[in-house]
Amino acid sequence: MNIRVNGTTREVPDGLTLDRLLAILDQRSEGVAVAVNLEFVPKSAYQHTRLSESDTVEIVAPIAGGLTCGT
Repeated sequence: MNIRVNGTTREVPDGLTLDRLLAILDQRSEGVAVAVNLEFVPKSAYQHTRLSESDTVEIVAPIAGGLTCGT
């Protein structure tokens, strides 16, 4: 299936969970916030949040002076 991560289309396995996506992207969940379809997901829900075709995922991390998108 295809999803968008920080503006880039990626092909990922069907039924992928948010925590597995972060692992595939080699992105630690500490210090980042993740939104799926413009709704932030609590870290406690990452392992239960399954992504679907055409979902949009934004991974953001704070930096000095503002935020930056991960990946």
